[in-house]
Order: sequence, then structure tokens, then C-alpha cells
Amino acid sequence: LENLTNAMSNPQNLSNNKNLSELIKQQRENELDQMERLEDMQEQAQANALKQIEELNKKQAEETIKQRAKDKISIKTDKPQKSPEDNSIELSPSDSAWRTNLVVRTNKALYQ
Repeated sequence: LENLTNAMSNPQNLSNNKNLSELIKQQRENELDQMERLEDMQEQAQANALKQIEELNKKQAEETIKQRAKDKISIKTDKPQKSPEDNSIELSPSDSAWRTNLVVRTNKALYQ
């Protein structure tokens, strides 16, 4: 302990200790600055990524809206124009309405 005290009290050692303390202090400040810069860069990268995601989502939503509008337009224009004959109901022999119609016509024919 006495040697350490003597070594520290030596003027040259005191100067070296002071320089070493300053060097350590400067190194700590540099490390803190570097950590702050890294944090800032990370925050900026996250903000940029979020912005890009928002832009992509917006573009995708716009494309979806455009596609839905195109689909609606094509559905409206794809419908063929119907003539009055197309509005008539075609009955097949399995339909009860066809059978009823047949009975009514048969009865009319029988009673005329």
C-alpha cells in the first residue's frame, strides 16, 4: 500500500493518472455517442420501414378498389340484352307448373 501511495504521489505518475483518467472519460463519451447514433439510426430505419409498409398497404388498397370497380363494370356490361321472348319461362316436364298448365289446357280442350 505504501508503494502504491508513493507511486501515485510521484508527480510523473500523477500526470499519467490524470491522462489515463481523461482518456477513459473520453472513451466512455465516445461509446455513449456511438450508442446514441446507433439508436437514432435504428429508429430512423424503423420509421422508414413503417412508412414503406403504409405506402404498400395504401397502394394495395387502391388496386383492390380499382379491381372491384372493374369487376362491377364488367358484370354490368357482360349481361346480354334480353328480348321479350327471353323473359318467358321454359318449363320442363318435371315442373309442377308444366303439369298444371297441361291439365288446364287439356280441360279447356275437353270442355270446348
